[in-house]
Amino acid sequence: MVLSGYTNRDFKITGYYPLNCKTHERKVEGGIKDKFGNKLKVLRDNKIVSIAVDPKIIPLNSYLKIDAFPDKIFRACDIGRSVKNFHIDICVRDKKTAYNLPKKAKITIIEKPKEIKLEFKFDNELMFLKR
Repeated sequence: MVLSGYTNRDFKITGYYPLNCKTHERKVEGGIKDKFGNKLKVLRDNKIVSIAVDPKIIPLNSYLKIDAFPDKIFRACDIGRSVKNFHIDICVRDKKTAYNLPKKAKITIIEKPKEIKLEFKFDNELMFLKR
């Protein structure tokens, strides 16, 4: 069953912190890259945040809004052994943040966000950086 278009279901929310864990914990946390080989993006530092999902419920590479974090966009780019059914695991900076996340939240699958372009003047040339 793939989730599409409904938001009335509460999802269990947990956090994982692979970027700030001890080296021997990384194997448990899954490493520092997502299923697509990209560096994971943590909740605090990024507009688009990496999350682990059950791909039977939320397809990988989906973009989501989570009602507890209205200013963030989440990308389903990872999976986890214990992430099953209506469970989302948010990539966070550290253990303290993981334990302070809300326990449940509602989600909405959204369209892929348009690229954000930043303009910089550099030696009279205009440069565009993709974010």
